Amino acid sequence: MKTLVKKARDFAKKMHKGHVDKAGKDYFTYHLAIVADRVKAKTTDPVAIATAYLHDIVEDTDVGIDVIRKDFGDAVADAVGILTRPIGVTYAAYIDGIKAGDKTARLVKLADLADHLATPDAIPDTLVKRYKKALVTLG
Repeated sequence: MKTLVKKARDFAKKMHKGHVDKAGKDYFTYHLAIVADRVKAKTTDPVAIATAYLHDIVEDTDVGIDVIRKDFGDAVADAVGILTRPIGVTYAAYIDGIKAGDKTARLVKLADLADHLATPDAIPDTLVKRYKKALVTLG
């Protein structure tokens, strides 16, 4: 039987197959796996690591939170739900929701932001500013 982390990693890799980042690199390898590695550096909690692999899946694929809940459990689904920005919600309100949410979502978002900011030349200055402000808010 697959562990939660391996199952999440394999599922994310399958669902993001063919997706590329802004630099044209494989999205799983150059974002999701890096975010998961950043989370692994902070915790051995399998829920947090699985959430790191799945954090963009609802926004970027046709997978709904109900599938995440069924396949990965409530804790992962709740964290992924918090990390999924609803349509019409400002970025600031979204970040405030993560701050008010559970520690898993906050840990994963901090890792996500750190990865985005690791290559600031690959993103517009407006996003760099937004992400830096989010880091301060989530601090």
